Amino acid sequence: MTEPFADERKFLRTVLDTIPCFADSDLKIVDANRAALRMTVKESDLILRRLYGDVLKCIHTRESIGGCGTTEYCPDCVPLR
Repeated sequence: MTEPFADERKFLRTVLDTIPCFADSDLKIVDANRAALRMTVKESDLILRRLYGDVLKCIHTRESIGGCGTTEYCPDCVPLR
């Protein structure tokens, strides 16, 4: 007999791994998939709870006092869509 919900867990992990990063309403990263970690750092602790713009080294983040999510370019930011 298989473990209860094993198929559901595998499905969920597959879905989560297709989305690079998840951010909360403050644009802080709350989770990242393996591909995103390979592109940024090897350990998730180094990017979790940090702003998207800081992790991705967005050049526009420094243009606004409010930082990531507050510049005129943020509405067109691909990772935040």
